[in-house]
Amino acid sequence: YYRSLETLISEYFVEAGRNWNFNTDELNFYFVLGMNLEDFMDKILNLTKEEV
Repeated sequence: YYRSLETLISEYFVEAGRNWNFNTDELNFYFVLGMNLEDFMDKILNLTKEEV
C-alpha cells in the first residue's frame, strides 16, 4: 500500500490551488486510472502483497 506516496500526491494537489482546467469527467478518469494501476505497479516493481 502506497500511503506515503498518496500523501505526497495529495499535498501536491492542495498546493496546486484552484485554477485547474479539468472538467469533472477528466478528473474522475485520472482518479480511477490511478486506483486501478496499483496491481500493475506491484507487478512492475516485483512487489508481493506482504512487501506492500
